[in-house]
Amino acid sequence: MGTISEKHLLEAIHSEIIARDFYAMLAEKSVVKDSKSVLNELSNAEEKHRTTLAARYKSLFGKEYEYDPKLDAGPDISFLKRSIFEYTQAIEALRIALGGEVDSAAFYGKLLQTATDYEDQKILKSLIKFEESHQEIIKVEIKKLEASHQ
Repeated sequence: MGTISEKHLLEAIHSEIIARDFYAMLAEKSVVKDSKSVLNELSNAEEKHRTTLAARYKSLFGKEYEYDPKLDAGPDISFLKRSIFEYTQAIEALRIALGGEVDSAAFYGKLLQTATDYEDQKILKSLIKFEESHQEIIKVEIKKLEASHQ
């Protein structure tokens, strides 16, 4: 296969945008002390991932990434916009975020299995490590939220 396909790279960039916005929205609605900064850091990390992938997209395909809201990649976070964001919504949102990070690591792992280009492999390995570290951060935030309501 060689390099990452355009379709997969578009899906990856789109998913990073969804994740970035998801964490920013969670930070805005956070009900747990000190969680805002952690969630904002996750949002910033997802933006860095988006930037890395968009640069790779441009180098491979010679064009800038253009956001397509119709692309179906990443979790549906529309409920956050409507939510009053009480405890149950906060826990559910963090669990969705955790699932998204697990899915992202698996997606990048699948791409890594077919990537033979060194630059693609390097980017994908880095993203997998970041997604796994995000999983641990989210688990801590879930525990904090659960502890705050016992």
